[in-house]
Amino acid sequence: MTDPSRCSQCGAPFVCGYAAGHAECWCAQQPFLPATDIVSDQLCLCPDCLGKKKAALVNRPDECQNLGDQT
Repeated sequence: MTDPSRCSQCGAPFVCGYAAGHAECWCAQQPFLPATDIVSDQLCLCPDCLGKKKAALVNRPDECQNLGDQT
């Protein structure tokens, strides 16, 4: 299983609020990724990787219409 204190994509360390026992994580304020872009064995992405994935999806509006101009 992937370590929730490291990004599943790049391995960078970061704090997952949920894994740290907080009521909410920074990612809860981000738009959801479409199911087609979720990797089954992947846990958290760091802010940079989630931002990159979101940016790539903005060019695919048919895949994810809830991303818009949110950051």
